[in-house]
Amino acid sequence: MTGVSDSKLYCCGYGCIFHGGWYNIAFSLKPEMSIYIAIAVGGSLGAVSRYWLSASTYQWLGQGFPYGTLMVNLLGSLVMGFLSVLLVHRFHVSDEIRIGLLAGFLGSFTTFSTFAMDTLHLAGNEAIMKAAVYILLSVLFCILGAWAGLAAAKQMI
Repeated sequence: MTGVSDSKLYCCGYGCIFHGGWYNIAFSLKPEMSIYIAIAVGGSLGAVSRYWLSASTYQWLGQGFPYGTLMVNLLGSLVMGFLSVLLVHRFHVSDEIRIGLLAGFLGSFTTFSTFAMDTLHLAGNEAIMKAAVYILLSVLFCILGAWAGLAAAKQMI
């Protein structure tokens, strides 16, 4: 009888075949499918990271202002600007890694839709001034964060 120690994984550019003795599992990927898998993996990790950072920020600073969403959007914008330059011009990574990080991880990590809902929540609770400050800080600092990330990365190439 063949055991797990006899298992082998054979891969090529289009997929893998796992030969495990009692069972065989095979799957194949068209080349363009690997990008979708990279986005899915990056997206799930980005969503979990967003939740963790947002919840941690609310624990630290309180919930009287959407600090968690602001923190996630600021950090995400900075990292997006930074990596969009470095991954292309310095590290020359594969499309799967670049798109998995930028569209997948950072796409789900940043939370502009949550920003919109937080703004509406503040405005709906008659905290118009807080809503206006939140909009101003988010837009200004996220754009500055992306600019700072781009500038820092360009210094490295």
